Amino acid sequence: MSATLDIIRTMPEPSDTLPSTVAELQQLLIEKLAIIERQEKTIASTESLNKALQEKLRLLNQKHFAKSSEKNPGQAELQFLNEAEMLHSQESRNELESDEEEPDIIVPAHKRKRAKKRELPADLPRCDVFHDLSDEQKQCACGKTMSAIGEETLEQLAIVPQQFYVIVHHKLKYACTCKSCMRTATMPLQPIPGSQASPQILSHVMTSKFHDGLPLYRQEKMAKREGLDLDRSKLARWTIEGGKLFQPIWNCLQDSFYSYDIAQTDETGIQVLKEHGRKPENKSYLWIRRGGAPDKPVVLVDYSPSRAGDVATGLLEHFKGYLVVDGYSGYNQVVGQNGLLPAYCNDHARRKFVDVVKSLSKGLSEEALKGAKDWIASRAIEVYKSLYRVEAKIKHLSPREKYAQRQRLAVPLWETFMMWANRMQVEGVAHEGTRKALAYLMKALARRWLI
Repeated sequence: MSATLDIIRTMPEPSDTLPSTVAELQQLLIEKLAIIERQEKTIASTESLNKALQEKLRLLNQKHFAKSSEKNPGQAELQFLNEAEMLHSQESRNELESDEEEPDIIVPAHKRKRAKKRELPADLPRCDVFHDLSDEQKQCACGKTMSAIGEETLEQLAIVPQQFYVIVHHKLKYACTCKSCMRTATMPLQPIPGSQASPQILSHVMTSKFHDGLPLYRQEKMAKREGLDLDRSKLARWTIEGGKLFQPIWNCLQDSFYSYDIAQTDETGIQVLKEHGRKPENKSYLWIRRGGAPDKPVVLVDYSPSRAGDVATGLLEHFKGYLVVDGYSGYNQVVGQNGLLPAYCNDHARRKFVDVVKSLSKGLSEEALKGAKDWIASRAIEVYKSLYRVEAKIKHLSPREKYAQRQRLAVPLWETFMMWANRMQVEGVAHEGTRKALAYLMKALARRWLI
């Protein structure tokens, strides 16, 4: 279209010998062709945007409805068993593969191994239940009464359901006959003075919520089944007040975090309902910091309604050294302010290639999926698998030995991978998601990477 416009524009200008109507038609044609050219550009831009949106929609559907496994197409095994059946099957295999097995039983024509029956822990309390024959059943056909010669035992695992009880503290009072002296026994210090919450109930509520993931409203319902009105607002107050007791431990953990020169941080979005001054649809964030010496790792979790760089700056105020992060620009402030050495998370780059494979695989037939291994994203994932195999191989080595093996095995593999990724970028890639994955990888590499 642009070439047509150039030809028309180079046509001779209207003259006295050229009728004015022809000149007007020439100008009108130029304007119409210019409009068509703009419309073609708009259509091309719209088609490109449409492809990008379709790509995002496929990826969102994959994340929302499909399983989260990151296996390549054709490698994932279909599992139609429910959790109980899967666990039962796994337990059966574990029993058969147990190292503590009884001697082999030789059977004609083949040999098989008898699995040892799993014993219940010996430290668990036992409750004996005896089952006896009735007097009528003890009578033999010969007319005599049978005598006991032994017993068979079967152990079953049982549980005492959660049971609430009340601790009544009796503080004895003493007085002297002289009527000038009176004393009352004192109680041990309580976690929350003057509260109905005992140390036992506090530890149970907090462990159930933070370790077992049992929300307070569910704990409220469980207590209600036992006839106890335990409002969640009261549980929340107990949790907050009880959490203050851990401040000294938190301080020690934070000191340990700052004492080592390698740390990792990331933020993950959460939705908080009924938060004062904020709408329910507003996103809040949990900021996770991981660090400390290798033999004493520390993981700290902080809450903030914001994802701004000021939050990262405050959490890493006293940290110096290597900081492992993703490509989020919010960390740039603390990196520059503290003179940190950023090491960008390689796994984030790998996930982008995984997302590309998931998106491209959506709706393809088994025959079409056979060519998935030749996709650029699939080839990138295979390189990451090779790197992971190196890590698995050196897992039990000392830090010095790990470094030597990484230099020998991983570094050449990584350098080859980077040269290949750069060549793919230069040659050009048609698929937009793949282009973005390569761009993310190379952009982070240009800054700094840590494998």
